[in-house]
Amino acid sequence: MKRILIQSAVALSVLALSFAACQEDTDGKSSSNRSSAGPTVNSTGIGGGGGASNTSASTSSSGLMETECDDGMDNDMDTHIDCDDFDCEGTPSCPAPVENSNALCGDGMDNDMDGKTDCADPSCHGHPDVTDCKETACGDTMDNDEDSYVDCQDKDCLPDASCWNDPMTNEAGPAACGDNLDNDGDGFFDCADFSCQDSVTSCNEKDATQCTDMLDNNSHSSQMNFNMYVDCNDFSCQYNAGICPETNDAECSDNIDNDDTDDFVDCEDFSCQRSKTVTVCEGNAVTCADGLDNDGDMFVDCESFACRDCDNGYHAATCDPCP
Repeated sequence: MKRILIQSAVALSVLALSFAACQEDTDGKSSSNRSSAGPTVNSTGIGGGGGASNTSASTSSSGLMETECDDGMDNDMDTHIDCDDFDCEGTPSCPAPVENSNALCGDGMDNDMDGKTDCADPSCHGHPDVTDCKETACGDTMDNDEDSYVDCQDKDCLPDASCWNDPMTNEAGPAACGDNLDNDGDGFFDCADFSCQDSVTSCNEKDATQCTDMLDNNSHSSQMNFNMYVDCNDFSCQYNAGICPETNDAECSDNIDNDDTDDFVDCEDFSCQRSKTVTVCEGNAVTCADGLDNDGDMFVDCESFACRDCDNGYHAATCDPCP
């Protein structure tokens, strides 16, 4: 009887060990499967203290990506080759369709397939290289560039002297922008008014001279809205002048926080994203309309948070405004 009890206890122990081993093996496989099938997350920090993330599913069952987009081979073994593979969209070999030149913005076609054609497309009327979509006829009562602003109501016309005494823009031109009066009644006067900044060069904080003169050129010291940002501390200098830290291709791709103030490096920094002189990051009017994934986050042009970030109230001039 004692022998039978011992044998029974041994058998139960073997069964328990076998069940535990089987359970461990099953759990291991489940964990492995979950890991391999999970999504890949690309996080793009938004300079100035914010952040955003874009999420994309794994590109192929092999876990690989199509890294060579012009070799005629299926590198990631997902049955899609080169430009037929989503991995290649936005690369120099497979750029997305664009609408960003005078020719493309005057052919009557929706080249980038966003539902807007020629000058009605922000990619055209917001692009600095597209001159045919500017409001150059400032007295014909027509919306020449199809941006819903006519003649002197369009900021394209503010540098035109014919608009300096216009009742719709009576804070424009040297006289109105230097008289210490709020001529248009918007609460801002002289160089603190956007109309003056758009019409009078001396009210800008954009070029190498204005961004090194130790003056706050685009404000007015007697107003509460005096912004108190001088030279490279002013966004206008950071985004336009090209002489401030973290505003050129070299410093926006060196993995260093060159401005040493915000803990955001390279394309995660607003200065790199929005500087007009930077080509290696998404964010400005040109890099958000070139059909390329400039910063390598797998999101092209206006699909990237750097180009259109409505949570932070920003959109590049070549992307649709936020609602």
